[in-house]
Amino acid sequence: APLTDDLGYLSFRENEEEAKDPTFKNPLLDQSDPVTDSKGTTPDLLYATCVRVPERIPHSDQIKRMVVDLWNFELAQPIPEGKWQKNLARYREMTATAEFPIRLEIQSPNIESVSATPGFEMQDPLQTDLGHYLEREPLVQVDHPEIQRLAGEITSEGSLPWENAVAIYEWIAENVQTEFRITLPSALEVLETRKGDCNEQSTLFAALSRAAGIPTKICTGLVYQNLGFYYHAWNEVLVSSEPEIWIPIDPALKQIRVDATHIKFGEGGLSDQSYLNGLIGKIRARIIEIDRDDTNSKPDKAFRPQNSG
Repeated sequence: APLTDDLGYLSFRENEEEAKDPTFKNPLLDQSDPVTDSKGTTPDLLYATCVRVPERIPHSDQIKRMVVDLWNFELAQPIPEGKWQKNLARYREMTATAEFPIRLEIQSPNIESVSATPGFEMQDPLQTDLGHYLEREPLVQVDHPEIQRLAGEITSEGSLPWENAVAIYEWIAENVQTEFRITLPSALEVLETRKGDCNEQSTLFAALSRAAGIPTKICTGLVYQNLGFYYHAWNEVLVSSEPEIWIPIDPALKQIRVDATHIKFGEGGLSDQSYLNGLIGKIRARIIEIDRDDTNSKPDKAFRPQNSG
């Protein structure tokens, strides 16, 4: 499948024994062309698939609010909206163009106020639609004895949901090495290898948090790094059921307070990530406005005119 004009990927079907054997090499790989671009060089996969913007944002981890336009793609499902991400566009067509883009306002949560959230009774989510976010998925093995054991060791029964989520985050930060991988993320495999990128770490975080009784989402989308927006995965945890409040947390980027350059396209597991794959190489973006943590600074409106969208 094509990712960009110069880059694509191949998928091969393997049986369970082959997939679990780290020494197995699919014979079809020898029949495929070497991975090179039109200039005959090996491309940087991450950079080749990022959404580039002309403006460089220094210290992007300090951005507490961002307004961004996105276009040049067709949505199969609406962009998620909530407390931290809102669609400001006047036109809500599923096809986003440069003339009528999707305009999103994204805010970073106030962690100090989260600490004061009283939490929820653990049985409440199970009696509502929120129970889905406690369940096992094929690669989020919530009910596995090793996941259950570790979740019990990391968390404390009397602690608030956010306090336990931070404890799981800190365990992953200390014990899982960030390493770029092209795999199907499995919580058990990450627990065994102690390696993985954003997909692997967010999957392990979801498994441990759900095992600890904390409803948890896996979020997929974009995040700004260096010169563009890169495809990324992080988590959201439920800290209150009435009102319903989800707080993002990013194990791979080591952000307890997630910055406002995180653009969420999906909430879920592999199904949402495969949907995002269809947008790789298509999305275009322009930053409209950013607001930093510095209380003495004013929002930077110098990026683009305010009359689009």
